[in-house]
Formats: sequence, C-alpha cells, structure tokens
Amino acid sequence: MAGCAAMDGTVLVNLINTKLTVAVRLAPSTGAVTGEPDVVRKDTHAHAWALRMSPDGNVWGATVNKTAGDAEKLDDVVFPLFPQGGGFPRNNDDKT
Repeated sequence: MAGCAAMDGTVLVNLINTKLTVAVRLAPSTGAVTGEPDVVRKDTHAHAWALRMSPDGNVWGATVNKTAGDAEKLDDVVFPLFPQGGGFPRNNDDKT
C-alpha cells in the first residue's frame, strides 16, 4: 500500500507497483470490509503514492514515477483523482 484517504464508508488506497487506486467499502456499523475493492484509477499517472482530500471534498494524488524508473513527460505530478469534479463519493450534481 502506498497512500490512502478515508471518507464516509470508503477508504481509497494506492497500490504499490500496480498503477492502481482502489476503493475499499466499509460497513457503517462495524467498519468491516464489505467486498472486493473497486478499481477507481488504472494506468493513469502511473505510480501514484500520496492521496489527500482537499477541504472541498476532492481527492488529489501524487506520483513517484522518477524513482520507479519509468518517468514520462511532466512526471512527477500532483493530479485530481476524479478530474471530472465533484469529489468522491459525491457526484458532480452535489458539487457546490
């Protein structure tokens, strides 16, 4: 596991050396994992490490491609995990 960010009922996790971010859903009453992780980022921005929630509810990631050996143009970067806006788990209609 690299970076993670927690919010109501969900933990977002960057997985090391996979180019994936997954969402792990939790039961509200127990905090137990409720099923298999859902992939929310695959093969974009390559090796992401940090995840942070901003005050407006958006989730930001940061890459470590230069240390992983496969840096591309404009690496390393900070990027919005959900670039369409709205943050997670909110949808775009909920964005204020």
